Amino acid sequence: MKGELIRVEDGRFRRDEGEYRFEISISRGECIGIYVDDHFTSGTAYLDVFKGGSRMEGGRAFARGRRVGALELERWIERSVRIVDRHRFNSRELTVRDFILALDRSVDRQRRWAAERLRSPETEEMLERMELRLRPERRLTELSMLDYYRLCVFRVWFWQGELLILDRITEILRRRDVDKLMECVQLLLRQGAAVFLFDLDEAFMYRYCDRIDVIRDRKTCYRLYPEEYGERLFQILGWNPRSAGTERAGRPSGDREVLRTEGLTFSGMAPLDLRIHSGEIALLRDESYTAALRLRECFLGGQGWLDGTL
Repeated sequence: MKGELIRVEDGRFRRDEGEYRFEISISRGECIGIYVDDHFTSGTAYLDVFKGGSRMEGGRAFARGRRVGALELERWIERSVRIVDRHRFNSRELTVRDFILALDRSVDRQRRWAAERLRSPETEEMLERMELRLRPERRLTELSMLDYYRLCVFRVWFWQGELLILDRITEILRRRDVDKLMECVQLLLRQGAAVFLFDLDEAFMYRYCDRIDVIRDRKTCYRLYPEEYGERLFQILGWNPRSAGTERAGRPSGDREVLRTEGLTFSGMAPLDLRIHSGEIALLRDESYTAALRLRECFLGGQGWLDGTL
């Protein structure tokens, strides 16, 4: 299973007049983390290698163990790589079936193959293993956040993608949902796919990654293996360990009450009680992924609530 999928040695990439130097290497069955320093444009440029926005101008590239040029590498990426990030299709007309079938391959014979594959026992088994019990006619906008991203991972398996890239999913999903999604990712890995994890949650990456490639000053500067996980990452980046900066910052807090809700109720949500004073920063833990949307619609969209006081 450890067949090499992609390798770039001393790769020189250009994006928006800036040059980046990346070493890229991943094999089947591997989960590799990409951790970026304060220059977030480096992470964007790395991702753009797989989105077509960063052009390779130098270095040596290999796809499936064979030496390739820049254009052939781009063609392999277009065929074999799938990116899952925070951008979600919001069309109210799009169904689960549409998302799986119509938004990928366009050749008629592939569509016929896909329609048959969707009805196959193998597909039913994989859907069950990923806990995706969805009607094909169900609207995509009706899915929970977890089911949407599970479906994205399933789609990679369905179209036999070789490399999945997950971009900052810890900023999108709750911790327990991240773990459930990663169970689906593990199924892909066991099938022989490979996974790049882009994230800034080092504990998450320590848990799932076989290696972490550290990007600093626009280049790959270090490859971190499990025996080095821990403070070594922050030494490489010149940062203090996370635990050294967790003290609560002092902040003046006023006595003036800015917002208070008592039993504020929206459809499908438990009653909401909160109180915020001037000078405070409040954290609202959105367990249903809908509370923030309902509050925004209430405060900015002129929509009301079912019960309670504001």
